[in-house]
Amino acid sequence: MKTTIKYIIRAICALVGMVAFVLLMGEPTEEITLANFIVIKAVSLLALWGVFNGYMCTLTKAEREEVEDERV
Repeated sequence: MKTTIKYIIRAICALVGMVAFVLLMGEPTEEITLANFIVIKAVSLLALWGVFNGYMCTLTKAEREEVEDERV
């Protein structure tokens, strides 16, 4: 049951991360003002940061060390 919850959290993080990435890379349209555009970018950047931290919390200690070693 614990691993099932872990994988559900990872799936939710993946979905939220994909949406946040698309919003972050998107371009403004005529309906979106500059102020709204900046707020959307800021919220999507914070969402990506939260998704990364949420994903890292679901990893075991060995998996986390492996990911940290790959980043270096």
